[in-house]
Amino acid sequence: MDLSTPCLLSLTIIESYLMKTHIRNATQLLDVFVGITEIHADHIQGEALGSLTNGLMHCQSLTLTTWCIQVLPAGNNSLERLANAFDNLKHLCLAVGLANQEFPGITCLLRSSPNLDTLTLHMHEPENVIWDEFQEDVLDNSDIEEQTYWETQNSIFKCLHYSLKEVVIHGFIGSINEMRFLWFLLEKARFLERINIISFLAQPELAGNPQQCIQHMQFQDQIFQMLLNCPKASAQVHASFYPSS
Repeated sequence: MDLSTPCLLSLTIIESYLMKTHIRNATQLLDVFVGITEIHADHIQGEALGSLTNGLMHCQSLTLTTWCIQVLPAGNNSLERLANAFDNLKHLCLAVGLANQEFPGITCLLRSSPNLDTLTLHMHEPENVIWDEFQEDVLDNSDIEEQTYWETQNSIFKCLHYSLKEVVIHGFIGSINEMRFLWFLLEKARFLERINIISFLAQPELAGNPQQCIQHMQFQDQIFQMLLNCPKASAQVHASFYPSS
């Protein structure tokens, strides 16, 4: 499918199978949501996703689900960054489990968003994409070393050096992968101002259970202490912790 869309402002794609689509002249594009519900993938869909993202380079806000995050780099020969950068992108929203199969996609998207202002994560249970059995040349990201991955990402992320100001995490549970990613951002993001952490626990649950409220406060203090002890590239960053609404 080949579409010329010079007046397109918003695009939402929710499919179980992504067909190859060329979007051209989407110069006014503001907001994009791409959610693929399938858990299987092959190179055809990887190429389709690469073709789609090439046409979205003008968007200012982009939301992707875990399928897109896992398939994007693997379906494009394990790209470190996209061929066409998201130069206008200010807000990147990712639905992730922060499992190792998502790591290359997250780094690829960060490297491809040089002017990013806000990064939002919506946490959920990890869901690994299953590649077609004939896709032998696809990199097996399940072999990625979770403990050291973010420590080894030493090449420059322009958004972390020059533009990222806010990180928001919804559904935060304090997992080690969440903490490692936060430590990575704190150590790299020079102009980071705010980290807003929204817990997986809701306010009504806490209000009706004093013991759980105390445990939540202790959990919050523990997270703050771990963030406080982490080396930081930005002297002005501060973190806030909230129960979910």
